[in-house]
Amino acid sequence: MNLRPADLPPQLAPFPTELLSDPWVADRLGGAWNDPSALERAIDRFDRRSYARTELSRRLRADQSRWRADDSALDACDRLGDARSLCVVSGQQPGFLTGPLYSIYKIATTIALARRWTTQFDRLFIPVFWIASDDHDLAEMESCSTVTLDGALRRVRLSLGSAHTSVSRLPLPTEAAERITEFLAAAQLTDLSANLREALAPAPDDRPVDLFARIVTHLFRNTGLVLFEPRSFADLSWPFLRRHVEHPERMTSALRAGADALRARARAAPLRDDVPSCVFVAQHDRRRRFDPATSSLDVVDAIARTDPSAVTPDAALRPLMQSCLLPAPAFVGGPGELAYWLQLQRAFELDDVPQPLFIPRLSASLLEPKVRRAFESSGSDPVRALEPPPAQPATPAPEIDAAAKRILGAFDEFGRSLPPSTNVRRKLDDLRRAFSDSVTKLADLATREADQDAALARRRSELLTAHLRPGGQLQERVVNALPFAARYGEDLFARIAERIDPFDARHVFVDLVPSGVSGD
Repeated sequence: MNLRPADLPPQLAPFPTELLSDPWVADRLGGAWNDPSALERAIDRFDRRSYARTELSRRLRADQSRWRADDSALDACDRLGDARSLCVVSGQQPGFLTGPLYSIYKIATTIALARRWTTQFDRLFIPVFWIASDDHDLAEMESCSTVTLDGALRRVRLSLGSAHTSVSRLPLPTEAAERITEFLAAAQLTDLSANLREALAPAPDDRPVDLFARIVTHLFRNTGLVLFEPRSFADLSWPFLRRHVEHPERMTSALRAGADALRARARAAPLRDDVPSCVFVAQHDRRRRFDPATSSLDVVDAIARTDPSAVTPDAALRPLMQSCLLPAPAFVGGPGELAYWLQLQRAFELDDVPQPLFIPRLSASLLEPKVRRAFESSGSDPVRALEPPPAQPATPAPEIDAAAKRILGAFDEFGRSLPPSTNVRRKLDDLRRAFSDSVTKLADLATREADQDAALARRRSELLTAHLRPGGQLQERVVNALPFAARYGEDLFARIAERIDPFDARHVFVDLVPSGVSGD
């Protein structure tokens, strides 16, 4: 496996260099992402806050055990009880079979940072992935995609139903095993290890969250990765959320201030500031945003006493709740979270919650051997392949036909200059027929070969596009991790986490080597 960083064109790069180097952006994100002193200031902010470490450690350990975690993850849970331990956090909704690759890249970056900082600061940093199971955008979590061997993009969907509630409260649909089998067939994955098959096998009491967690746990074994599901900590979250039920205007006013700051710099504000609150309340399997005009703190209090997991934050409030529950001075996010966080600075200040340092996640494209060979034979490179494909040149047949006619016309001109004797004319006619036949055959051969070359170039271009720009997007935003792990080693992404430089924001091309082949 070889990792090759490269600069992408600005229109393709998830994190444009000029955005990450903008001092105004750095100020709104808790400091410059690659500045060690900014992290030190963030650590100091979190060290001044106390956390329910013993309870966090106990509950995290119970969840990891349920998801079949190894000793490195269980040990990390235990060590979170130490007041000097810290976390690096990333997160995402629990997509079907882990969803697109970018979720996996968030985890890899989180692990890489935790390892580096554990050595640099001589204190333990624990990589934590926050499973956003309190999200109710079920459509975003229902499908996963793969590129088949013939280059077709295949999407498999596991319907989670139409209930307007958090995915944490839903059982895994009974058709899950069938949909998993369908996906494995589409990806032509037949030779899976017993451990991976066990991780993929639905259990009777599974939720979508549990399937997601088991797969991620398997892919990142021996890395010390800890998965955090907020439902397990709902009672610890309630005091924080209660403040936002009691005074919802504080958060919405902070979002308005953030939106004004963004618009002043001609930037879009992604988070709504016209909502009645940033808290959702679930009742009768329906999740509604709390509105003080139609409900009250007493009502929500009563619901929370019975079922604390019924009260959850929205996307704007979730980062603040993370900082209240976990000693995590750094957060790893993608371009979507980056847009959110630019609007949240004032919210952290008003809520008196420490703001983590925002770190951009890994952006990468995985190059399978057949894709790499297509580059080598075409003389192209991956960066150019990520750009929209150029228009295919027109067939050369008209030019070849025109040239053949010019040659035959020149021969006829030659014939007209000769003496009009019978012998000369007879020989000229014989030669004209033979010459015309040869030119026509040569023109036909050249046309066929040119058409074959153009067809081969089209097939190569289509192959590269299918694998690197499926559906017209970066690979990481579309395709699933499992086919790569099955073909190139189930520890593939753990190995990538070992090798990446988390402070190099360039896109990384990863040359893959089949599992069991030397060279990795």
